[in-house]
Amino acid sequence: MSVETMSSQSESVKASAVQASALALSKPVLNIGAQGAAVTELQNLLNGYAAYLANGASNSFKVIVDGDFGLKTLKAVKAFQRQVFLPRTGTVANLTWQALYLRGPVNMPTIQYIDNTNFSTGNSVKLLEEALFQVNYLASSQVNTSFGTSTQTAVMNYQTAMILTSDGIVGTNTWFSLSKQYRPLGIFD
Repeated sequence: MSVETMSSQSESVKASAVQASALALSKPVLNIGAQGAAVTELQNLLNGYAAYLANGASNSFKVIVDGDFGLKTLKAVKAFQRQVFLPRTGTVANLTWQALYLRGPVNMPTIQYIDNTNFSTGNSVKLLEEALFQVNYLASSQVNTSFGTSTQTAVMNYQTAMILTSDGIVGTNTWFSLSKQYRPLGIFD
């Protein structure tokens, strides 16, 4: 992938993020057992995401469009939520709808390492480290919910490989790129 292509994708991620945040979604909350037009829309969005990804994970999102939120749709929703760093509840509420339209993560924080006393910690770091482990940039023993030097190095190596700005800062473009990688179920799932 050329730098020009990545730059174009970066601009498109930013434009999409603005569009997603501007969306005044008034979509219903959907759960297993729901039926109708909103479920059909959900199923079409899941299939669209599968086609967009076109990698090893894409089969996880493919469903039959029948307007019925059954077990296969539930499984696809949970797989999608996992892919875009949302809690895997199986419930399609506002953030899941936004992520489906954006085809990527929403509301993810910017996280980074600054020095030994000033670094990001918590659930977002855990999600990042698990994703880096699953795409072979971090060892499982390094997944510890503290954004230290090993996580910073892994992030920079990943950013370099993906032709992103290699600054060790995990912002919109890095989260978006990670959400596109095939992450097989692993020891953290």
